[in-house]
Amino acid sequence: MKEIPDNSVDLLLVDLPYGTTQNKWDSVIPLPDLWEQYHRVVKENGAMIFTASGMFTAQNKWDSVIPLPDLWEQYHRVVKENGAMIFTASGMFTAKLILSNPKDYKYNCTWIKSKATNFLNAKKQPLRKHEDILVFYRKQPTYNPQMTSGSAYSKGIRKDQITGSYGDFRPVLVKSKGKRYPVDVLYFKTAEAEGKVVHPTQKPVSLSRYLIRTFSNPGDVVLDNTSGSGSFLVAALQEGRNFIGIEKNENVALFKKQKVDYIEVTKSRINQAVAITDPAILAHLKRINLLDVERK
Repeated sequence: MKEIPDNSVDLLLVDLPYGTTQNKWDSVIPLPDLWEQYHRVVKENGAMIFTASGMFTAQNKWDSVIPLPDLWEQYHRVVKENGAMIFTASGMFTAKLILSNPKDYKYNCTWIKSKATNFLNAKKQPLRKHEDILVFYRKQPTYNPQMTSGSAYSKGIRKDQITGSYGDFRPVLVKSKGKRYPVDVLYFKTAEAEGKVVHPTQKPVSLSRYLIRTFSNPGDVVLDNTSGSGSFLVAALQEGRNFIGIEKNENVALFKKQKVDYIEVTKSRINQAVAITDPAILAHLKRINLLDVERK
């Protein structure tokens, strides 16, 4: 990630290792290092969005938490000042991630999944059916609310109100033509509903596309520095965004004790996505040679 130019990323969308499983790859990255890089590459008004789950009790190398100070150093370098930095997370990893950079943390959404987990502990604990989506940024990033449909209404004139939370409310006509602003609880089916699953923590492309549409614009640059099977990259392609993906676990036994080359998996998924992507987007990708994957 140190090779990425400063302030070049519009949206950081990452599914970091949570450090919650017995998988060797699930090691938590040092957060301070991550934040340094994120602040460097993400634009000042770019969003930073993360997914995460569970506690920092990794017993597997792939699920080891990356040193967060190192990550933040890089994130701050490459993400534009108005770029969003978005992570998935849950449990103690949510707390750890927020506390690693409370200055940039703004809010979280809850992803309700179609399929629960934690069945081995079902007699001891509730099944787990949600993950957090953490939103960080330094300056207000792009925000395109994904509106939903409802019934139109008119509730008449709201009288003057005084509250300690938001200040004075002036008289206003309360009405809606049927459009509803999004809330912070999101329902999306898990990756199994979209087809073959090739990674233990594979995220659904549908959720990824929703987040990318919300926090970036067509032509923006999306970074995922732990890209795994490439769900966020496929989503970026389908939404007409440029993207940078980084994955170190090449040709390793991460899934059902089978060796999987996640670079090749990502290339294959991108090529499959090309077949159903808007022709105008494909023309842009060919011009910039985006579909070539470089190994280092």
